[in-house]
Parts: sequence; structure tokens; C-alpha cells
Amino acid sequence: MDDAGSKNGASRYVEPSDDLGKPTLSGFLNGLAAETMIHLGYFENPMSGERSLNLPLARFTIDLIEMLSEKTRGSQTAEESQLFEAILYTLRMRYLDAEKANPKTDNQP
Repeated sequence: MDDAGSKNGASRYVEPSDDLGKPTLSGFLNGLAAETMIHLGYFENPMSGERSLNLPLARFTIDLIEMLSEKTRGSQTAEESQLFEAILYTLRMRYLDAEKANPKTDNQP
């Protein structure tokens, strides 16, 4: 196995589970939120082990979550609506914080 993406020789590859469970909207949204937090530099990128800022990609993913919210609005449960609101609010605030902390970054698409 190639350790190119590993840190200190430890492999970052994890064997997939045979029992992944049933996909859920909340699981999907939480995955997109985590991806956005990686792009905003709050979490390490699991592939590189490093934190980095990518405002355009963070903005794209926030917009994607917003589009999903709009397109599924009529069929969301109350819990799903609350989750969309909470995730979008948190990500937008974190995005603004990152944008203010990095004023020289060109974040316009």
C-alpha cells in the first residue's frame, strides 16, 4: 500500500465497513457541513492531514446545501428543516469569520 498520503508512515486508509447502514438526509448534510469546515480551515483535510483555506469551494458547498434546502422544502420533516437552518446558519457565520480573517483572499467566483 502507498503511504504517500500518510503522516509519520501511518496509513490514513480505512477499510470500508460492510454495514454502512441506510443513507439519510441528515447524514448527507452533516457530511457536506464537515466538508465545508475542511474548506474553511477548521478541520484537517483527511487526505493531506493539513488545514487549508479554500473560500470559493466553501462558498460553493454552502450554496449547494442551500439549493438542496430549497428543492426539498415541501418534503422536509420539521427536524430536517431545523437541521438545514442550523447548518446553513453555522456555515455562513464561519464563512464570514474566515473571509474577515483573510481579506486578501479572492473569494468571488
